Amino acid sequence: HSPARTPHAHASCGPLVWLIDDCAMARRLCERRLLQAGAVVTSFVDSAAALHALAAASPHICLVDVHLEHETGLRAAANLRTAGFRGMLAFLT
Repeated sequence: HSPARTPHAHASCGPLVWLIDDCAMARRLCERRLLQAGAVVTSFVDSAAALHALAAASPHICLVDVHLEHETGLRAAANLRTAGFRGMLAFLT
């Protein structure tokens, strides 16, 4: 499947949060909660799409699902670090 990206910029002053999760239901739930908390959220279905976007922007925090379809969340986080991401990382289980 294609690495979809869903930007949600309802709160222009909140922290920029990236969410990497291949489960659509989990993404929607997390997006909703983060938006309610004032975050600016961009969602990705895999780390390849996030790595591509890293050239243009860098989030304050990246939330990564531990169990992605094509790689582990730990591998995704390592790839983000290697690509230059220096923000906070948190894992979803």
